[in-house]
Amino acid sequence: MLFASGSVILLIATLTLAILALGFPDLKITQTIRNHVDEHGLRLAALAAVMATFGSLYYSEFAGFTPCKFCHYQRHAMYPLAVLLPLGVLRADDGVRLYGMVIAGIGFALASYHVRMQFWPGSVKASCSLDAPCTQRLVTVFGDVLKWPGTEDIYGNIVVGVSIPMMAWSFFLAIIILLGLIRTNARISDAEE
Repeated sequence: MLFASGSVILLIATLTLAILALGFPDLKITQTIRNHVDEHGLRLAALAAVMATFGSLYYSEFAGFTPCKFCHYQRHAMYPLAVLLPLGVLRADDGVRLYGMVIAGIGFALASYHVRMQFWPGSVKASCSLDAPCTQRLVTVFGDVLKWPGTEDIYGNIVVGVSIPMMAWSFFLAIIILLGLIRTNARISDAEE
């Protein structure tokens, strides 16, 4: 529940940030938030990657869930981010943003497909193992709050809530937004002119 709550809060916060930054750039609060993102955005993206990695490891190593094939693919994208982004913070290296956005973009695409596979299993043709099917929802939280249209399973039950692939999707999206909104010194001076 903690990881799901964190992913939902992170998703709401970063989407709000993106809407403010792109839709209302002249507001005083937007400029204040943008200054904080410029200063701390890489740290927040690194924290998100580390949190997602620990959440992934918790579910597989401590909760005993066997990751499916697409979960493994998403891990291949998230785990390097959990090393790369903190190194960028330690070295004060803005160049890591581009690499982080590319890797997070790949992970986001994989997570998007996996979410589609889970919530609308009839819409995709994918092969998964019987031990860990890609459509299985091992964790589904906020089921009373989030109801997705057209997500009936094969038995007609409505599938609701946030699943593990949705958590990964929200972390990848947050990392992309945070890294994309960071302005370098050259971009800050251009924005002030």
